[in-house]
Amino acid sequence: DDLPAAHAPGATRIAGSPEELTDRLRQRIQAGPDRRPPPRAVGHYDIRRSSERLMDVYAYALDTAPPNRRAHS
Repeated sequence: DDLPAAHAPGATRIAGSPEELTDRLRQRIQAGPDRRPPPRAVGHYDIRRSSERLMDVYAYALDTAPPNRRAHS
């Protein structure tokens, strides 16, 4: 919900019931393989991006430059 639908084309919204999840998974399996390029949402949730943001929070809290920025200055 925090990203536009265009960032994850082909994504399926599921309400959350086990029956709906089972039904959707069966549909996907029956449809066969479907290779697509990684959507833009992958970059948004990339662990590297998340860790850099976390280090920025620590640097701000400690009032220092983040390690990745110190290494390049």
